[in-house]
Amino acid sequence: MAQCKLTPREFISNAFSPQIAAICSTAADAVCQKNNLSFVELLQPFCKLNTEGHFKDPQGNTISVRNLRLFIQDVNAQPPEPSIARKMLNEAVSSAMCEHTTTIQIGTTELDIPVSVPWFEAWREMFLSVQFPSDHEFTKHFLACMIIVSTVEDNPLEKIQNMGAQLHQNIPGKLPKWFNNNTLRYYILVHDTLQDDRNKAEKVFTDMKNIYGANNCFLLQMNSRPPGQVDDNIHLPDPWSQFLVKHSEVLGGSEQNSSPRTPVDTSGVSSMPNEVTTDTEKTSQAGTPIAPQNSVLVSPDLNDAISFSSEISESTSTHLEVGQEAVSVTIHPLSPTADRSRSSVLHGKGQIITDTPININVWADSPSHVATQHGARLSTQDLERVRALITEFCLKCLLPYVEKQIGLLNDVISNKKGVSRSLFSATRRWFGTNKPGIPGPTPSNAVIYTTESPELQLRRLGDLCFMFGHYSLAYQTYHSAKRDFAADQAWLYYAGALEMAALSAFMQGETNRKTIEYMDDAILTYSTSCKMPQFATRATLLSAECLKGKSLYGEAAKQLIRMTSEDSDLRSALLLEQAAYCFIGPKMMRKYAFHAVLAGHRFSKAGQRKHSLRCYQQAYQVYSGRGWSLAEDHIHFTIGRQAASLKQVSEAVKAFEKLLNVSSKQPASQQAAFLREFLHIHNLLLQEGLSNSQELPILPLPLIDSNDIKVFYGPIAKSHENNIPASHVSFDTEECDDVRWARMEEMLITEAQGSPPMIFRPTVALYSKTSNNSVKPNAVLNEPVHFFIELYNPLHIPLPLSNVTLLWSFTSANGQVTNETRSPENLTLVDAQVIEKIILQPTSKQNVTLCLIPKEVGELKTLGLSYDLSNPTHVVDPPVVNPTIAITGKRLFEIRGPRLKNIKEKPGTNIYGVDYRLEMNIVEKAPFMQIFFSKLSAEMLCGEIHKIDITLKNVGNSPLSNIYLASTDAKLLSLGDEYVDTQEKHMTKRNNRLILKIPLPSTNDILNVGETHIIPFWIRAPHEKGIHCLDLLFYYENTDLRSAIKHRLCRHTWHFTVLDSIQISAIASRSVLFKDVSPTLNLIICIKNANQIHDLITSEILLSKVLFESDTWSIFSSSVLSTNVKIQFQEMFHLMLKLRKKGKNESKFSDVSLTQENECIDSDANYPYINFIQRKDIPSLDINENIAEVQQSQRLPQSDEQRSLSATMALNSTLILKWRARIIENGIITRQAIGQHHLDIQYLSKTYKHPKEIHVESNEYAGRLKIFGPDRNVLDSLAVTNKEQASETEFLKNMISFSLSHDREITHNFNENRLCFIPVIMYIQNHLESQIDIKINTIGTSSESHLPNIKSQLYSPQASAYYRYACHSAICSHVEPLTSSTVNLQAVLPAPGTYDLAARVEVSARVVNTREFILQKWKMESICIINGDSK
Repeated sequence: MAQCKLTPREFISNAFSPQIAAICSTAADAVCQKNNLSFVELLQPFCKLNTEGHFKDPQGNTISVRNLRLFIQDVNAQPPEPSIARKMLNEAVSSAMCEHTTTIQIGTTELDIPVSVPWFEAWREMFLSVQFPSDHEFTKHFLACMIIVSTVEDNPLEKIQNMGAQLHQNIPGKLPKWFNNNTLRYYILVHDTLQDDRNKAEKVFTDMKNIYGANNCFLLQMNSRPPGQVDDNIHLPDPWSQFLVKHSEVLGGSEQNSSPRTPVDTSGVSSMPNEVTTDTEKTSQAGTPIAPQNSVLVSPDLNDAISFSSEISESTSTHLEVGQEAVSVTIHPLSPTADRSRSSVLHGKGQIITDTPININVWADSPSHVATQHGARLSTQDLERVRALITEFCLKCLLPYVEKQIGLLNDVISNKKGVSRSLFSATRRWFGTNKPGIPGPTPSNAVIYTTESPELQLRRLGDLCFMFGHYSLAYQTYHSAKRDFAADQAWLYYAGALEMAALSAFMQGETNRKTIEYMDDAILTYSTSCKMPQFATRATLLSAECLKGKSLYGEAAKQLIRMTSEDSDLRSALLLEQAAYCFIGPKMMRKYAFHAVLAGHRFSKAGQRKHSLRCYQQAYQVYSGRGWSLAEDHIHFTIGRQAASLKQVSEAVKAFEKLLNVSSKQPASQQAAFLREFLHIHNLLLQEGLSNSQELPILPLPLIDSNDIKVFYGPIAKSHENNIPASHVSFDTEECDDVRWARMEEMLITEAQGSPPMIFRPTVALYSKTSNNSVKPNAVLNEPVHFFIELYNPLHIPLPLSNVTLLWSFTSANGQVTNETRSPENLTLVDAQVIEKIILQPTSKQNVTLCLIPKEVGELKTLGLSYDLSNPTHVVDPPVVNPTIAITGKRLFEIRGPRLKNIKEKPGTNIYGVDYRLEMNIVEKAPFMQIFFSKLSAEMLCGEIHKIDITLKNVGNSPLSNIYLASTDAKLLSLGDEYVDTQEKHMTKRNNRLILKIPLPSTNDILNVGETHIIPFWIRAPHEKGIHCLDLLFYYENTDLRSAIKHRLCRHTWHFTVLDSIQISAIASRSVLFKDVSPTLNLIICIKNANQIHDLITSEILLSKVLFESDTWSIFSSSVLSTNVKIQFQEMFHLMLKLRKKGKNESKFSDVSLTQENECIDSDANYPYINFIQRKDIPSLDINENIAEVQQSQRLPQSDEQRSLSATMALNSTLILKWRARIIENGIITRQAIGQHHLDIQYLSKTYKHPKEIHVESNEYAGRLKIFGPDRNVLDSLAVTNKEQASETEFLKNMISFSLSHDREITHNFNENRLCFIPVIMYIQNHLESQIDIKINTIGTSSESHLPNIKSQLYSPQASAYYRYACHSAICSHVEPLTSSTVNLQAVLPAPGTYDLAARVEVSARVVNTREFILQKWKMESICIINGDSK
């Protein structure tokens, strides 16, 4: 987890290293400069004591000093100017990066975070090093001074005297600052081994030891290696480089680096005051990033428009320092104020600065900078001597001095304890408050201590103990000092003591809640009471390390977050990032991400783009995929911006691409800005040539659901000359390949080829997600293939697309060619349609149809869609799309086949089938027949007949033959009577009446390429009213037998509404009138206009002709019929016609006209009514039935006897009614129609109706048991037998008919003769084709109750039956087949009246040599009127 390289203890001890000053003579410095190093720089790599030192505390305990690190710097070093300090801090951060990451698992989320944070450590180190030494603490004051002279000097000892004298001239409060008045001095004599005299060096060194003591002097011999000599350590790394050059990485172009280039160009450098000022004297510099304007972009989190350069360049500077924040600089009262603009020496580095802003070693960020070699004249022995110098200085000089100072200070404090140096402070202890920040009688920071005051001596003692590792004594001392400072209300001193007390406790390992509160208190006091944010920041950095060391991550984060403020973006960014890492320990993932975003934002404001980008990328790992779309949008937008400014344009494109997603909750204006940004960055990518210019990029919008793509093969016909093209299939039909069409296709293939196909695979008319796409389809050369694609725009803004076309890949023997890459060659293999411009409306789907026309034989695959995406033109703007910002890109199709059944999911197994929708084989030759129909009314009357012309046109590249037509209801279609013969001829070969063969005019039945053939076609509306659908399927064959496409199909579907026309009922019965003539039948017809009064569309029916189709009967009229019969709505017309037996050669059809001869209309005669009658019994297509089975089931076998019996009652004829109608809509006659109805009359004496009345028998238990499967038309054997038996007895009761011949009116004198005798001749007609025996019973009815009673018949409502027949009571006779016989009877009448002479006649009959006699049903009346003659 983003660890610092130093442990908390190492960091704290390094932060408070003893400060050692160095003053070097010019000659000595010249000796060092032979190695390109100053003396201070020479010592830097060796400042750490490798051995263990000891000193004794006042109690006599031995204290061990380990890993002591000295901070040696030039005595004249000055802290850098604030602007340079900010630049150095910024540079420290920007030049450090960590590429290595580690993965941490929190729950299911994996976080990639840096292994270490070198930028933070570099900033922290720089931050501590550029601070101005304050008077409230002594850790940053010089504890000792090294005086360095060279043996080259004329008089080294005198030089030492002069240099020592200079040190005494320092003014209190000015730099340098010393730990105390009695500063330790250490004298070093530098001897150049190769140039200077060894003896002189020994002599001078001896004198030095005598004067200053042997432990305070050191002879440093160096430059032992001659110039140019190669030594064994030449290949070793340069130990000085890390201490000298803060060199930013030069990555190709300097713009790519996010660090500011020059101090003037500082972009968001953190503020670091080197002076302490009061609130009244604040200097503030503020600025915002400024860039050349090109396109104005709206930032997602701010409403300000940020201008963005098309070539992302460095920010140009104005009179402000770009990116700097407002900085409050506090000037310390003891700070050096004079001559700030003079040449100063860099703090920590011994380089002289002229008017140039910064040292070349520190600021070596230029491509021309060449690294210099250091230590070229130093041998290994020289380096050992430098190491020995530090060791001897520490062990022999510094530690004894420290021991002595601790003792002295301890004594001074012990002696002066309780004696206050300040009368003022003594009084305040009694009357003032002792809480920081509460206004007391004096202003804050007003207490001034003398350098020798006991309170400061106490602080000195604590600092000395702390720097040399005596933490327990340091803690006691600080603890004591803080009480004094609190009492004096010296809050700056108080905060410093608290801070050090807390650190001492931590270094001892005795941290507790109290010491943590000390540090908290110190930070608050520094920031609120003292207004010194730099010390508060330092305390926070130290405290956070202590808390993290104790695993108190929450506390550490809290302190770090508290120190973020508006005055320094860089500092805030670094502290927020550290706070974010603190939340990883307790697994607070969301807090980590949130603070990483805040840190990224502040890094961005500070001009640290690289770090900003990194923080946002780290935060995105948490936010991605959680549905927090607005947070994700902010992150993507910022990542895109930062990556673009770092010239990582492809990263920027990816980020902006993610902003244009389906689930975007942004308002339209924001989405428009995202799109503008995306297109702009994409444009940059193309301009700079960073993307592959040949390959089209995949764009995020619009979305395409590849599974919804539909593909149709062949040209789409357009209507011309008022002709309607066959509907075939359209992209709107959902389920176009249902079972009906497949059933019809199978019938057509069977019919055309003479036998059913071995394996039948239905032709796919429209390839879609519901069709069977497991076989690669065939396309024909130069024939278009249409693709129906649904584009979805999920955004709230319109998307203008231009130059939309399909991407394809063509494979042939010559290799593979595709239009997916931007290749210059002319792609003539395939013609691809281009849609110039479409605008996808916001959050809507839009369908586009594109076609490809293959020009060569091979294999073609459709890959995707190519188009130009541009910015939407605003409603207010002029409607012009700027062509410069149109990005050409693509969306690829990805189709997954249907899921396979019975496949278990295992890794590596494919559970989805293939889908060849987008692939095709190109075939050279095939016909294509376009079919056009003349206009057909959408509304028809029941039984109306309409003529249309069908135009057949071959637009393919091969002739076609064998056109067949199948339909769902074949009885509604006719090709006209002239084609009946061809159909009959055809029918002898085949037996499927659902299919029509369409003849072609040429002798060999071929329609050549480009030829057109027109055929008349009649369609008859069904008898049932309602909405009807008629499907037609045309089949035609390719004459080229080698072609892969053997036959093709074309569909047409008619939807029409059928309105009421007429209702008919008819009954045929035997006429009673027959004597010598052949028997006749009466046909009674009732015709009703079924239109309702309230119907919008009504019709006036005009009956034109009644026809009768029968093998044995012919229709005629016995009376004069009314002509011009018009039936209005709801009117009925009754008609009685006669039927007679036909002669031998008479036509099957007979007719009676109901119009006058001259009124006959041409169309009446022309339409094929006979063909419709012939086709009336063709069943509709039933997709579940096998046709043969149905036809068999309709013909049940009958025995000869049954046939002869049924002939008695059977009529087996068809009544045909031809009519004309005037269709009236809203009182206006809109059109005239012709039509016909037919009614099958099977038996005599039975009423037949059209439309049929459906009798529903409610039988609860008698239905067949249905367990599985559809309710197929399985014949119910039980029902069939009952019906047969019933009809047989019915036939037997109707074997004969008879009539009586007698006088109709007689006058008889009953006075003369009591009885009146009348001769009656009975004619009996045998209707059977076999002999019958008859028995005539004249007794009367079998039931006595029906016999006449004795009462008078004078007022009887019906004719009297009160009479008898004389002679025989029963007469038997024999009648030959189909002949009539006569029997003579004599009726005896008792009185005048009206008598029914047939009432007492009963006839029974039987077929010869069969069963018993059966009473016949024939009933008739034969009236005789007897008048009494009284004369």
